[in-house]
This record gives sequence, C-alpha cells and structure tokens, in this order.
Amino acid sequence: MKNPWIELTKNFRSPYILQEDRKAIEKYNKKAKSDYKIAVGSLPIPFIGDPFKAKVIFLQLNPGLDWPIGFENQKDDFIIRDKKYKEENLKNLLHKKMKFPFFDLNPDYRLYGGFRYWTKVLSSFIKEKKDYKIISKNICCLEYFPYHSKKFDHGNIKLKNQEYLVYLLNKIIKKKNIQIIMMKGEKWWLKLVPELRGKYIKLKSTRNVILSKNNLVNNFKKIEKIIK
Repeated sequence: MKNPWIELTKNFRSPYILQEDRKAIEKYNKKAKSDYKIAVGSLPIPFIGDPFKAKVIFLQLNPGLDWPIGFENQKDDFIIRDKKYKEENLKNLLHKKMKFPFFDLNPDYRLYGGFRYWTKVLSSFIKEKKDYKIISKNICCLEYFPYHSKKFDHGNIKLKNQEYLVYLLNKIIKKKNIQIIMMKGEKWWLKLVPELRGKYIKLKSTRNVILSKNNLVNNFKKIEKIIK
C-alpha cells in the first residue's frame, strides 16, 4: 500500500496537513474549543520508529501539544526552524533508515517535548547512555490520529490516511514475537482494527502510561528483555 505521507513531504511547510484531510480538519477547528483544536502548524506524527523492524509496538491516541496558550496554531516554532529535526521528521514519515529510528530518543533533542515525554515513559529501561540508541531501534509508536492537540476529541473524524495505519498494524499482527502495548485509545483502535482484539498487552493504568513494573505487571521482564 502506498504511504500517504509521501505527499506531505513533497511540499513540507505549514499547514502540515494532508490535502485529503484539510476539509475535515478545517471544519472541526471552526467549532472546537481551544484545548481540542488541531494544531496545523505542528509536524504530524502518524508513527515514530520503524514499524517494519520494531519488536515492541505502542498504540497511542494522538501526539500531544505543549505549546503555550495562544500559540497552538503558530506556523513556525523552534522545532520547525531546526533543520536537522525537521529532516528527521521527514525521514521518519518516509520510513528511511536512521541512527535513531525512534528519533524522539535521540539525546540531541533532549530539550524537546518528545524526548522528555518518551524518556519518562521508558525511564524503567534507560539506565545508561547506550540504551537510547538500542531502545530506539526496537520500538515504534502508532498514533490513532496523526495531528497534535492538547486534548483528544477526534475519534469521529474519519481520515483516509488511517487506512495506512490499518495496513501497518495488520502486517505487525501477523508477525511472530512482536509485542503490542495498548497505551491509549483502546476503544478507537479496536473499532479501526478489530483483528487486534486479544493480541495486545493492557497497562494497569492508561491514565499514567509509564512502562513501570507496576503498570506492566507480569509483562515487565519480557518487555525489558525485548527492547534492550
């Protein structure tokens, strides 16, 4: 199946929305409250990491947003102006080979929100410098909705690009020795890909998705061994 995000990378500038999604998102944003507005000036993340080689797959709802109030739809921020980070986003969208496939674990971006978020989520597994690169090669996160917002209320927005998510996830499900961890949005993921049912690890708490011994319970040792 053709990767729909190739189209976005051909003209990679704000607003960062696929043409096929533009009408639905503009319609939603006209009525949405500020916390739920889709940030069209922020780089979309439909997935991060290598979905074809990763051994542990995380399923989330959508990438968050930590911009200050009033800057949600800023056309350019310091991340957009960071040429290297922007190139990493492009490579990720095109499934290109990278030193850190899960680029939000690259310590070069340790001041960015993505790095802070994921190092907190994975803090139980990061013990020394070399762990960032090792873990980065073994994990991938798929986002149910690819665009950023402070809060999620977009489950009823149907986007054509989600067909690619279904394609990726069905390929993942058929593989042996792949662990899928449901972090957020179980209801929406099962609606999108019913074949998922019974094939993922549920966290003890989805409000706090840190992958701790307490949250992964009996699966902690297994996940630790796989990703490191």
